[in-house]
Amino acid sequence: EQLTADLIERLRSADSPDESAELLLDLLSADFEHLVLFRIRGDDIRAWLGRGPTLIPERLLELRLSLSQTSIFMHLQQGGSFFYGMLPAMFAHLQLLRCWHGSLRRECVIFPVRIKDRLVAVLYADDGDAPLTPEHLGSMKAATDLFTGSLIHQILSRKAKAASDS
Repeated sequence: EQLTADLIERLRSADSPDESAELLLDLLSADFEHLVLFRIRGDDIRAWLGRGPTLIPERLLELRLSLSQTSIFMHLQQGGSFFYGMLPAMFAHLQLLRCWHGSLRRECVIFPVRIKDRLVAVLYADDGDAPLTPEHLGSMKAATDLFTGSLIHQILSRKAKAASDS
């Protein structure tokens, strides 16, 4: 519990998006087998950071998806609150699962990270072949909220520093 409290405090006060991303995955890695954080740039979705015993880093780093391509990511871009369940058989999902030899028969949860109404990142998690529980959903929601807060804090700090420098 102390380790978790320390990670939460470090996430709240992180100095960079990359530090926040690492801390987010540190916070969740005990509860999930695979974690992938995606960054949104325009219409592209690209892997930012991933964890998991069977993850193939080269495939993850090469993964490029389009938000205009039919997928759960498109649903989140259009305002969906989150996804829970087995991914539908769609090309984008198969490309994602190829990054760790994943399966469409595996339950997962995917949460959007939004700043204001803009989708800036997406967090994917599964617990291998084990079913997900309401506690998994709760921890994902809490962690993505902390991550969002950390990013907003960094933006506001940069703006305040820029204002004081001018």
